[in-house]
Amino acid sequence: MGDGSMGERQTSDNPAPVDHHSAASASKKFRWQLPEPKQQRPRLLCDRKMSIRHLIFINFLLLFGGATMSCITAARGAEPPLTEQRTVCPLWLEPEVFAAKKSPPGWTVLMPQSGRLTGRGLLHGAPDGSAYLKPDSAKISKSGRTEVSTSTWNLSKPHAYETWLYCAYGPLEIFKRIPTTATACVATSKHERDTFLEAVFVCR
Repeated sequence: MGDGSMGERQTSDNPAPVDHHSAASASKKFRWQLPEPKQQRPRLLCDRKMSIRHLIFINFLLLFGGATMSCITAARGAEPPLTEQRTVCPLWLEPEVFAAKKSPPGWTVLMPQSGRLTGRGLLHGAPDGSAYLKPDSAKISKSGRTEVSTSTWNLSKPHAYETWLYCAYGPLEIFKRIPTTATACVATSKHERDTFLEAVFVCR
């Protein structure tokens, strides 16, 4: 009988007499197709060791990455907790504080007189690349001829930009950065006949 028939007899429940020469050939073919367990075992152990190394390495990256992010967060939020920051806009801006960075060729820039306060508010971002921040609420009340304007900004929502306050004197503005720990700012200003009498910021 051929090798295929011998293979069927080997796996049957009632073995019959077989040709020893053909059986030896089938046995050699069987051993060639399926390596002995002793040859396979080192490879399995090696794969297991590699898996453990990979797990250790991944855990190290996770721990190291978490520690690094904690350090970055701590560094960015290193400012002490803010209890209250009170800022008063100067009522007048004197000429001495103004200095032109670059004058037109052949010209001299000068602020001829003091400038009076004309506005106040918050900026979303640093002064050199920012946008005016709209208050979350605003109200106006009157006491005789004096008008009181109150604006409130909620700063508790996380964002990637700095927050600055500004005081305006016509086209000129001065700025002050608000601590990153501030969660709210309230600006109160008094004016008569559209003339500012004062402007005060309170940030917490």
